Amino acid sequence: MNSPRNMKVGYILKMFPRLSETFILNEILRFDGLLSLLRGSVSYVANAESWGRISHSVQRQPHLLNLEPEAVGKVFMKWAQVGKSGLELFLQAASISAAVRNRGIGHVHAHFASSATVVAMLVHEIAGVSFSFTAHAKDIYQQDHDDILLETALERAAFVVTVTDFNVRHLAQRFPASAAKIRRIYNGVPVEKISVSSQAFTDAQLILAVGRLIEKKGFNYLIEACRYLRDRNRKFVCMIIGTGDQEDELRRLIGRLDLSDTVQLVGPQSQGAVAEAIARSSMMVLPCVVAKDGDRDALPTVLLEAMAAGRPVVSTTLEGVDEIVDSGRTGFLIPQHDNAGLAQAIDRLLTDSALRTEMGQAARRKAEKIFSLRENVAQLARLFGVAAATKGEPARELLPMAFR
Repeated sequence: MNSPRNMKVGYILKMFPRLSETFILNEILRFDGLLSLLRGSVSYVANAESWGRISHSVQRQPHLLNLEPEAVGKVFMKWAQVGKSGLELFLQAASISAAVRNRGIGHVHAHFASSATVVAMLVHEIAGVSFSFTAHAKDIYQQDHDDILLETALERAAFVVTVTDFNVRHLAQRFPASAAKIRRIYNGVPVEKISVSSQAFTDAQLILAVGRLIEKKGFNYLIEACRYLRDRNRKFVCMIIGTGDQEDELRRLIGRLDLSDTVQLVGPQSQGAVAEAIARSSMMVLPCVVAKDGDRDALPTVLLEAMAAGRPVVSTTLEGVDEIVDSGRTGFLIPQHDNAGLAQAIDRLLTDSALRTEMGQAARRKAEKIFSLRENVAQLARLFGVAAATKGEPARELLPMAFR
């Protein structure tokens, strides 16, 4: 069997890096100490500035395996009947497969059951290496996700990772033929690098929320809860970090409720800035909900980061989230859409410093035990080694999925 420290693994990602997917960045950075890692990208869209905003710790940009758009365009003229999307994925896979062979890569891994996983399947077929992927949330639950892709990927992959026990049960029920190869590995956070600051207990009025400004994050319910707190004459500041389609709507809600002095939408921030905000906060609040299109959170990284920093968290009783938060011990879980219940939970933490301390300490202990990036990535590395050692031979014909 290939030793995890000797083998090479290629990551195939639809877009990289992305501010909303720092869990992938954390995973890749951790693998620098475990594997000789090739970093690949199906569609690299971030510029140097946005890369720098994501992480101060990255000293070099990832090696990218892309074809120039001009080269792709020339082939489109000859193969227009195949379809632009399918041909792009095939050409990406062909390019990556050449690098896989030249660099001695033994396994490829994709995040999300999307075009990245299609490319990983094609690389498996062309280059004869094993492949796997991690399924998260929108690629499982959103109404417009591709059931055929998900079923095919589950069937073809050496193994499949997903990030909650609830996801495992859901996928196993839908695709029982592939149930045995589904593994739960939580997204990890670098707990050993996150210190527990006491600063929050001298600045006890900061309520922090971090995430994309989209429906499933439920930030409108947090803003409504802030109105309850204001009406109770609580002194606080609510800072919401992130950007998204609902920004204008949320700003209008803040204005309508006359909360401009207490609720701040501060836009996207770097990992370092988020960490500093967590250190100044009393709690992390994420009132996530199931969106109308079925999209939902599975394992929000910001909750893990806050717990690792010794902060209690307030969220909702969404399946998956309840694997993070022990309600009444590491924070509070309230029903979705419950403004009053959310306000009551926040109010308890605002007004009881002993409870904040107790819950924050329990949160840190749980993060150390279950959400350690080092331990969880080590589990993934072992799976990579087994998959690479038992790879199948290259197929004679390419998957029809190449031309979807």
